[in-house]
Amino acid sequence: MKKLFFLLPAFLLNIQLLTGKAHQGDSLALVALYDSTNGPSWFNSENWLQPGTTLSQWFGVYLYGNGRVYRINLSLNNLEGKLPAAFWNMDSLNYLNLHTNNLSGSIPESIGNFDVLEYILLEDNNFSGPLPEALGNVSNLVALHIYENNFSGTLPAEITSLQHLESVHLSVNAFHSPFPSGIADMPVLNSFNIDNNYFNFADLEQFIDNPPLTFGYYPQGQIPVYPGQVNYATGEAMVIDITASTKYVSAAPGNQYQWWRNGVSLTSYSSSPVLTLPELTEASEGYYYCTMTNSNWPELELTTDSIRLVIDGPTEITLTNNDIYEDQCGLDTPVGDIIVTDPDQPFGHNVFLAEGNGINDADNDLFFCDGVCLYINVDCNFETKNQYFVNLRAVDDDLQTLDVPLVIHVLDVSDGPEIALSETDIDENCSEGTVVGTITVTDPNQENGHLLTLTDGHSSEEADNYKFTIEGDELKIMVSPDYETQPEFNITLMAVDEENQHGAFHFVIHVNDLADGDGLNMITGNDFKVFPNPVSECLNIEYSVGNETEIAIQMVDMQGRTCYLSNIRRIPGDYRETMRLKESLSPGSYLLYIQSEEKISVFNLLLKN
Repeated sequence: MKKLFFLLPAFLLNIQLLTGKAHQGDSLALVALYDSTNGPSWFNSENWLQPGTTLSQWFGVYLYGNGRVYRINLSLNNLEGKLPAAFWNMDSLNYLNLHTNNLSGSIPESIGNFDVLEYILLEDNNFSGPLPEALGNVSNLVALHIYENNFSGTLPAEITSLQHLESVHLSVNAFHSPFPSGIADMPVLNSFNIDNNYFNFADLEQFIDNPPLTFGYYPQGQIPVYPGQVNYATGEAMVIDITASTKYVSAAPGNQYQWWRNGVSLTSYSSSPVLTLPELTEASEGYYYCTMTNSNWPELELTTDSIRLVIDGPTEITLTNNDIYEDQCGLDTPVGDIIVTDPDQPFGHNVFLAEGNGINDADNDLFFCDGVCLYINVDCNFETKNQYFVNLRAVDDDLQTLDVPLVIHVLDVSDGPEIALSETDIDENCSEGTVVGTITVTDPNQENGHLLTLTDGHSSEEADNYKFTIEGDELKIMVSPDYETQPEFNITLMAVDEENQHGAFHFVIHVNDLADGDGLNMITGNDFKVFPNPVSECLNIEYSVGNETEIAIQMVDMQGRTCYLSNIRRIPGDYRETMRLKESLSPGSYLLYIQSEEKISVFNLLLKN
């Protein structure tokens, strides 16, 4: 920008045009264009920003007698980057030709200010996004050529108000249905090319009796479908209506549909868009797609993307929790346990974050999945972003897969009530139902009457909520604590006021160690990390071994019956054991014993549905 710093004042004040002084706004816009599109690398930048030259001498720039720019032709000139905002202020433009460059970005609504613009020639670039509705305000537009870009979305209905529009070339973009009605009735439109997008026969229907003189409508792009995979069990029936599987296909008079599997036709052409397979077998697995024709448009055949059919694979992926409060997010914060439904294989799926369609996996990088639980790795702010999109994939032992997009909702935490607890220490071996302390709520908007609860989440700050209860304003412990087994408890209390504003606060309840008699050497459990707790299907145990030792893991119910038992020899290193719990186990409390040759750790587990 040093070059601009010294040049710009002289440029604005002293450059005399052959036809008078330059318009200051247009001058600034052209300087910004040069700077934003890598002007020094243009193939031809003759006289641009050169002292002693007039603006009308700049290559590709043409001026009216009043000094306003009316024509720009910088096609095939290696412009690269985005057009600056100032560029769209040159409202005297009549002709804009920037085709065959490397320009990107979108067309802003401010293009509606160009009421004298007749030619927009932007083909063969990298522009993207939808066309703005304000395009309908470019009332003198004659030609709109934007083919071979990355534009997307639907065509704005406002385009039909352009009474002087003669030529529209939209080929090779990503425009899709529905098509605005009334285009076929535009009075002077004689050239209309829309091939290689995602239009269908319903979009073309308005042109049957009144096609433009030049009408390019074929081929069209391969039509995306959703979902891209369906999972069924042996013996089930599958019914697919292709008009319901994609927003790019609509029924139209004369439509004929044919279904294929793995490149082999399953049906002949018929008027029904529905494929029915009444009883699925393993042989039914494969990739299904549909082709469509219409007698009114014999040159065009539409083809959909494939829908993968998986038999007896995973059928569902869910989370035990899809919501998280904005003040409880952070590095490795658990969101929910992962549950995979599979008629063939109840446990043991490989579950991970997988690439989706670019929208349903937009936030994968902000999450972590260990196969058992989904974790978020960022701080959340409801006002900035209130939902995240992730795509989970489950793979069974037969390598059958299922992708499921999930939405994680961030819950707002307003400036609501604050909570204090009178005591956070309790003696070990106290009886169930012992009062820990009194809860006090401070709220500038409400003196009393708050709803007090223990939060229902899965973060480490809520790990022991299920061992406590609230009665009135008293917090009570519902287990008899033992310092050697668990020296502290992590809980989160919430107060909700009458306006549904809430405050959630984390507390650590410390267990006071009392003198013990002789007995088994019980350690605190700090040598082992056991999660999740509560647990539904799979329990993880992480630990480190310093010296070679035997590790025994035993889970017993409250009647002392063994529900799980394993013994394994471990050499020094870091380990994770995964316990897959039997479906026959009833929800409730269990004890988990983990014993090495020197120590025993005991954990209280809560098994839930």
